[in-house]
Amino acid sequence: MPSPTLVIADYPKGYPSGFGETLYNLFDGFPGDKLWTAHPGHRSPAHDKKRAQSIKLPSPSRPHWIPNRISIAYFPFLKAQQFNALKESVRLLSEVVEKNSIANILVVPVSPWILSAALDLHKQYPKLNLVVYVMDDWQRHPECHHNHRCGRSIEFNVMGEIAEQHRSSLSSLRAVRLLSRRSHSECLRAMKAADLLYLPLAFCKQSSRISLYSLPTKLPEYLASGKSVFFHAPKDSAVFRVAERYDLTPRLASINPEALDGFVESWMEGKQNGREALSRARSALLEEFDIDRLSRRFQAAFV
Repeated sequence: MPSPTLVIADYPKGYPSGFGETLYNLFDGFPGDKLWTAHPGHRSPAHDKKRAQSIKLPSPSRPHWIPNRISIAYFPFLKAQQFNALKESVRLLSEVVEKNSIANILVVPVSPWILSAALDLHKQYPKLNLVVYVMDDWQRHPECHHNHRCGRSIEFNVMGEIAEQHRSSLSSLRAVRLLSRRSHSECLRAMKAADLLYLPLAFCKQSSRISLYSLPTKLPEYLASGKSVFFHAPKDSAVFRVAERYDLTPRLASINPEALDGFVESWMEGKQNGREALSRARSALLEEFDIDRLSRRFQAAFV
């Protein structure tokens, strides 16, 4: 029987509906009288994507007189606002824990103060089961990438936002087309038309935590596309571990130019493709992303 569970979720700006749907699906079948969700008041989930008793937390307020491009002089004031919201949140959540005999806490932080509030709450109640769910970078990852092979040339199409510091260098490459952000339906059509789907993760140190703990939201769509997927990510990243677990190929855990050249040549010769690889991709899709299986495994953590 599931134990009383508290979810503390900081919905990313611009994604309340989709993220609310994710939590909604993961808690499918979880008893409603055993589940509470807490979120900042200005980041509420969509009204039709709630499975729990909702608790609104105080939000750090930003006065209208502070300019959009703030100077460092305003940071102490804004930090103080976050600290006050954190203290009040811990107080409110402590009441929920005490009143409802909460046994599990799931925290989904975007803002650091939300994570701090959950950790402070856990310090007060160290016997609670604490689960921290680290999300992907919602704002910067492209919607979809894909390659198209034509004869001996490669056309590399990128749909999504590109960081400004990389735009000019990519635009100068003849094989690259930057198509900007496109609708979800356009991305799905592009996947079906492509010969290869490219799934990269950053190798730089500052992105190591994202790579280690998160999976790109496009991964299940790539696996369901029936196309080959090129997994290009650090070896200890979550997505590369999935590729290794199901022997999904092609995959490469290096940004060494010679290794990349070797992959391109091998793929162009057809050595990286095959029905067995697509069969393994279908197995990974069902095992890792089937909502019924996910719900059972997810809810097992809160028993």
